[in-house]
Amino acid sequence: CKRSNPDVVKIFIENASFFNLDLNAKTKRGNTAFHWTCIKGHSDTVKILMENAAALDIDLNAKTIDGETAFHKACQRGHLDVVKIFMENAAALSIDLNAIEENGMTGFHLACQRGHSDVVKIIMENAAALSFDLNSKCTNYNCKGFHYACDRGHSDVIKIFLENEHSLNLDLNSKDCFDMLGFHHACRRGQM
Repeated sequence: CKRSNPDVVKIFIENASFFNLDLNAKTKRGNTAFHWTCIKGHSDTVKILMENAAALDIDLNAKTIDGETAFHKACQRGHLDVVKIFMENAAALSIDLNAIEENGMTGFHLACQRGHSDVVKIIMENAAALSFDLNSKCTNYNCKGFHYACDRGHSDVIKIFLENEHSLNLDLNSKDCFDMLGFHHACRRGQM
């Protein structure tokens, strides 16, 4: 489905118990309907599913076969409105915003890697309140979000890191598993 129709989703929600619908059913890749809603950035549907999660036992922390949660998907796709909804509801709904996928990447890593500066910025702005670890390293390559932004040449994201280095105690001189700094990544790729 390319478009979300909250009215149709509401019909499913209202009839889920009666028809014994599995609202946590997964595709072959492990995506639930909630994952797909976040992949597509359907903020109205995200809200509906979150509002009904407790009553209908919708797993808001479900993982795909790659270990990605719906929050990973929203960050990876740069859906700022959806990311905001997650942040507003994380505590009340016990949503893990620091979950790691199979490569040890968080939603923050994925937003940095994909160059979604607005998502990176809002995560940084809410890091203290929501316990985001902005210096966390992924397990595969020991890379931080800063490494990924440098490697991909996302200058707007790099600027956000530089602007917030002192106030957020960001370690921009950290090395990855190859002893490379973010600067090495940028130079290696010839980023300008």
